[in-house]
Amino acid sequence: MKRLVALGLALVCHFAVAQSEETAKIEVLYGGYFSKSEDKYPGASIFERDESGPVRFKHKGALLDCDIAYLYADENRLEAYGNIIFNQGDTLILNSKELIYSGITRLAEARQEVRLTSPTSTLTTETLYFDRKNQEAYYPSFGTLIDEENTLKSNKGRYLIEQSLYRFEESVTLENEKFNLISDRLDYHTEDEVADFFGPTTITGEDYTFYFEQGSYDTKKERGYGKTNTKINYDLRKLFGDSIYFNQLENYAAASGQVKVLDSINESRLSAEFAEIFKAKDSLVATGEAIIAKRVESDSLYVHASYLFVTGPDKKRDLFAYPNARFFKTDFSGKSDSIVVTNEKGITELIGNPIIWSGESQLTGNYIYFTNTPETNALDSLYVIENAFIATLDTIAQIGYNQAKGVTLQGKFLSNGLESALLDKNAEVIYYLYDDKGALIGINQTTCSAIRLNFEEGEISRITFLRNPNGTLYPYTDFPEDQKLLEGFQWFGEERTRDLESFIEKIKGLKK
Repeated sequence: MKRLVALGLALVCHFAVAQSEETAKIEVLYGGYFSKSEDKYPGASIFERDESGPVRFKHKGALLDCDIAYLYADENRLEAYGNIIFNQGDTLILNSKELIYSGITRLAEARQEVRLTSPTSTLTTETLYFDRKNQEAYYPSFGTLIDEENTLKSNKGRYLIEQSLYRFEESVTLENEKFNLISDRLDYHTEDEVADFFGPTTITGEDYTFYFEQGSYDTKKERGYGKTNTKINYDLRKLFGDSIYFNQLENYAAASGQVKVLDSINESRLSAEFAEIFKAKDSLVATGEAIIAKRVESDSLYVHASYLFVTGPDKKRDLFAYPNARFFKTDFSGKSDSIVVTNEKGITELIGNPIIWSGESQLTGNYIYFTNTPETNALDSLYVIENAFIATLDTIAQIGYNQAKGVTLQGKFLSNGLESALLDKNAEVIYYLYDDKGALIGINQTTCSAIRLNFEEGEISRITFLRNPNGTLYPYTDFPEDQKLLEGFQWFGEERTRDLESFIEKIKGLKK
């Protein structure tokens, strides 16, 4: 091979000839060693680097340096090998060991140790197709993109240069100091480090897992949203929704649509139309058709209100439900303006127009609360403060109501059903008495300082007058009609729900 400096200079002029408006010829800026081999490379001009540096070409604003090149001038095509630097201005640099470039289509195919560098990121792969005309790059096999904070990998990828957008497909992963993610497909905006997702995606942080099938996530600010089969796992709590907004830096998540929250620590589950979780504060807010269910021995206690607020650490969570609050448990339900549940103390308070149904009995008063055993959540005691009133429909002849009232009431539960109750101060009773054959004996009307009531299957089975009783047993026909209802009697039977299905239907009906 001969060194022909003069010829090289002449070639610079020769190959830098005229450019048509549609197609520009590939120009040789520096040829180094020049040769031809028609046997092996027919139609090619061969250039090799020399002591002065690499071979250099130019085409429509792009520069290409390499160790050896085969220029097919008639085809306006170039094959380059060794230490390739393909520079499109100051913003994009392509490095590889091999490169084939067409001056007609302006398409480059780079192979072996390919590296595409932009101001904000670097892509490495083994094969890359670079379409300069459409400003797109594509790799058909495994590739890795690294920027300031993230490392992304996928089996296939496309780079839309003018949009600063990478489109990753098939087994996509993103590794970050604070989280990792896997996805079927994502679009990554390199300038603002935001990823858009189009397929099953899981983001895993130190104490959370965020899953969705469509969405967007700001990897720098650690916030975004997901939709379609969306859920977040917070330790042993799980949030589900049609769509979820998530902000890790603020420890906040909000879900809408068909929302569910499962809390395995506190054995509770919640459903709603909208819910917010404030993780750092161990708090949750839910609205819409919001229902929370908590495990109570072998049963569950359901609470509903227009607004539910849950707060507190594990096993010490408090619940605030208002307005139009309701609760349901098998054979035990109620409603009030507000319900407050303090788990650590095992107290549930009904505030504002409270009503409780236990079995067939209706209990009312100014203020009602009941307690449970914190270890098992089993119901323990019931308290009615001021204007305590118990009423049951006479279930045999169904011609009236058994009633008992007093200033206060203290009840005891057995197997989560009301077993007994003590009515204290100014107690009064109206009770329908029957013989063993179910025949009506008469109506008992008694006043007493205190009365003990025993219950079987939610109905009054026994009455014990404890202090200073004064009563009369009337034949049914002799009992004054205007005395059949004690003062303060109200019947709310139409508002009662006897099973979970009717409880849920009642809630839906409140919205209509």
